[in-house]
Amino acid sequence: RLILCRTMKQQLLMFVLLVSSSRGHENSSLRICQGNSDDCTALLALNLTLSSSVTESGVLFPNRLNGTSPRFVFGTSSYCSWSGVYCDAEGRVATLDLHNMGLKGTLPTEVGLLGHLKKLYLYSNEIGGSIPASVGSLTNLTDLNLEQNMLAGTIPEELGKLTSLQFLSFSSNKLVGEIPTEFGNLVALRALHGEYNQIGGLLPDGLGNLANLIYLTLGYNQFGGPIPDSLGNLTELFDLELQNNYFIGTLPASLGNCKKLNSLSFGFNHLTGSIPDTFATLTNLEGLYLENNEISGHIPEWLGNTATLLALELDHNALSGPIPASLGGLVRCETFHVNDNNLTGSIPPTLSQLSNVTDLNFANNQLSGEIPAVFDAELCVRFTNFPARFCSFAQNFLSCSVAPCAAKLCRACSN
Repeated sequence: RLILCRTMKQQLLMFVLLVSSSRGHENSSLRICQGNSDDCTALLALNLTLSSSVTESGVLFPNRLNGTSPRFVFGTSSYCSWSGVYCDAEGRVATLDLHNMGLKGTLPTEVGLLGHLKKLYLYSNEIGGSIPASVGSLTNLTDLNLEQNMLAGTIPEELGKLTSLQFLSFSSNKLVGEIPTEFGNLVALRALHGEYNQIGGLLPDGLGNLANLIYLTLGYNQFGGPIPDSLGNLTELFDLELQNNYFIGTLPASLGNCKKLNSLSFGFNHLTGSIPDTFATLTNLEGLYLENNEISGHIPEWLGNTATLLALELDHNALSGPIPASLGGLVRCETFHVNDNNLTGSIPPTLSQLSNVTDLNFANNQLSGEIPAVFDAELCVRFTNFPARFCSFAQNFLSCSVAPCAAKLCRACSN
């Protein structure tokens, strides 16, 4: 088995590039890469800087037809037959799919030479180094997936030139710095995923220009400052996840314009103020996650009209006042958390209508009065039959005589 050291590999690449670029040797029997010279340059550079743990000898592009390495294929060796390489009608590389190949190494600047590339999938590998600024030259790119690697450094502002881009993910890496303001130019973008990094700073107001955006997930980073009001311009938004950051200020009332929202996740930040009444228009919500903030005011009555809600997490805030009886209308709700607030008054009997709830938590408030008798007939029986379910009324001022079963099951009188 032939093993090349890195210096020899570099010499081989230089030789191949000379052969590929020479118009006088089109019929040469020694052609390691046959096709467009820019595409050959990029692919062979990738073959030098990356290695795979799942292909024979660690080669990056085994031939799809016979499994041999492109380094040692003689005669006809079109890259269009290489594994993971898919060409367009002109014989140019249109898709490069190298996901989950155990790739290690770095991305070369030559990747920017793939001028016809539309889709680049490098996710679920161990690629390190930085994202080359030359990726910004791939102006035909529609899909760029770099998630679940070991990429570090900052996000190149040149990515803002990719105005055809529809899908961008760099989540689960080690990226730092800020989101470039140039991202406001990505007007075709439908999905932006950047969670689980160390990106900080402010969210650019220009993200509000991305009118086609459906998914915006930037949780588990180090963003701070206020959540931009401009996000209310994203009327196609389906999923907005900004949890586990350092955002301050109030919940943007403008988000009431995003009527297609299915999931709104702002948990584990430092948000203050009340829940805006404009959120009453979000009638398609299935998940409202506002836990572990400093949100105050009352739980709004209109929240009970959000019949689609599956998860309501308002715990660990500074909410006060009574629990609205209207919340009994959340008949699809499975997770209901209002614990660790300053809620007062009694538990509305209507909450026994939450027939699908599996996780119910009222603990650590100032609730008083009787636990409604209907909870013995409904809640207690249901939770006893399914012991994996959780409920807690603990650390309140509740009377347990009317519904002793529910009181015992949910530890209402343990304080």
